[in-house]
Amino acid sequence: AAVKPDLENESNIFTSLLLTSDLVGYIEKPNHYFINNDAKTRGELDNLLLTQGWRKIDWKQISANTAPVITYPAEKTMKISGTITKGGKPVPKGKVSLFSSSGGYFAIDTLSDENGKFSFDDFVFSDSTKFVVQARTNKDNKNVQIDLDMVPAQVVTKNSNTGDIEVNVNESLADYLNQSDKYFNEMVKRGMLERTIMLNEVRIVEKKNPAPNSANLNGAGNADLVITEKDLQNAILLSQYLQGRVAGVQITNGQAFLTRAMGMGGPRPMQVMLDGMNMGTEFRLDDIVVQDIESIEVLKSIGNTAIYGSANGVLVITTKRGGSSTGYNRYAPGIITYNPKGYYAMRQFYSP
Repeated sequence: AAVKPDLENESNIFTSLLLTSDLVGYIEKPNHYFINNDAKTRGELDNLLLTQGWRKIDWKQISANTAPVITYPAEKTMKISGTITKGGKPVPKGKVSLFSSSGGYFAIDTLSDENGKFSFDDFVFSDSTKFVVQARTNKDNKNVQIDLDMVPAQVVTKNSNTGDIEVNVNESLADYLNQSDKYFNEMVKRGMLERTIMLNEVRIVEKKNPAPNSANLNGAGNADLVITEKDLQNAILLSQYLQGRVAGVQITNGQAFLTRAMGMGGPRPMQVMLDGMNMGTEFRLDDIVVQDIESIEVLKSIGNTAIYGSANGVLVITTKRGGSSTGYNRYAPGIITYNPKGYYAMRQFYSP
């Protein structure tokens, strides 16, 4: 015999979109109001709405002709904005630069207003574009703090219809399991089914990538040496940690140098790639907070550095990005990385 479903107790797109999302309290058997379109069901629906009350309508605001406050307004343009502070006070006329190397080099500048606020707007970028925001005072002091304006995330609230959720799924599936067990037992008695099927042993072995979020052009984890956040958990300064720990690398004045490249036209520091961005020759390792680093990939051999066009070696540094509520990483005074959600690239779908 077939197992009959409990249609009235089901939750589907109609019950969620048209009923439970607009009502505050618990609704018993929400699909009951969508199965039959008759006078009795419509009367029961009226009684439900009178009892529960509407979630999205405030009659006092309607009577006063007051527009509701929109928590998540529609985005009319794409912009990156924020505030520059120094010692808790706004920085007026501060120099703010926004640049990115994702899909080609991009850089623009602006100045902060009297309240320390700045804004880059009316420009378009694709999804997964990485930006670096750099700020200085009007006297070129980099010891400032940058706070970007972030849209608050959707608040996760308790499900008002938790009464419909089965804690023990075996109770709701008991009829189905009993019918299935009877069917298989009958098949075994008739010799039409073997009860036991022995499968061959299959072993799946995978090596964990030590730098899964890296922007290494050779491929994440393809480096002469990979240093993980676990290795750095007791480190205070990055320059002190790397000194003497990496063969062939010497630390001088907060910069890393390859010993084999020291005599090639004068000492030149190793190229530092921070979240895919080239930080230039004036960047110091101690500008990065060690606790914000997820992995460091040391590229020394010609095979690994050739794609970067550097004979002086490359340090590919990836910062942590999981569990952050801000959406950006602050790893040094006056500079942050930001990875906003942009437009998806246009896709051509298959057509016969």
